[in-house]
Amino acid sequence: MNVLICSKYKYSHRWNDVKSALEIRGHKCTTPLDIDLELHAKTNAEMTNEEYLQSVISYHEHIKNAEVLYVLNYDGEFGKSMMLEVGYAAALGKTIICLESYEREPSLQNFVTMIAMPSEI
Repeated sequence: MNVLICSKYKYSHRWNDVKSALEIRGHKCTTPLDIDLELHAKTNAEMTNEEYLQSVISYHEHIKNAEVLYVLNYDGEFGKSMMLEVGYAAALGKTIICLESYEREPSLQNFVTMIAMPSEI
């Protein structure tokens, strides 16, 4: 499967481990850092409006091309951008998998297909 990782940036240090675990299982996996490393080296505050818009457009194009949006919601956390990305993926009919429970965000119950560790995908 073609899997796109969705996560709060503060967990970016975990993305490559998850990516490796999915690739070992035969999946193609993309992290936000794979999309535009140069832009992700900057914080949102450091980006110009044009750069920020381009990063959002680029990530949403990857959602279109992915089969699965894998939401790394460590400790059940969802950021505002993550919620938008999940909503966009749901509107496109993508499979949405969460790493952990989404009980803090009950509105997701109609969109999330399953809760799974990388080894279960």
